[in-house]
Amino acid sequence: KGITTVKIDSIKDPYTEGKGRVRMDELRSTFVLTYLERNKTKVDFWLSSKPGGDLPATLFNTVLRVHPYVTLAGLRKMGQMEKYIAKGKTSKYRESAEITFKTKGK
Repeated sequence: KGITTVKIDSIKDPYTEGKGRVRMDELRSTFVLTYLERNKTKVDFWLSSKPGGDLPATLFNTVLRVHPYVTLAGLRKMGQMEKYIAKGKTSKYRESAEITFKTKGK
């Protein structure tokens, strides 16, 4: 059907908090990308996290509401950058993607 799911889970590492940085004790996100047409993809995005440090809940909840939009806007911007377009043209998955585009376009 042209659906891809990407799941992201945080890992435990020796990262140290510093000025302007807060350690996320837990972060889970899921992207479900659904092919609609060659230049159009539906994206469903879920995020669940548990911040560390002394971050006030109200501030964190505000960020949580805009995070999906900011993330997807950044991905759109990256997808329009020449270096990523060039990489896509030489990707080992290009032929498979082109077949999908032709099949779904009918």
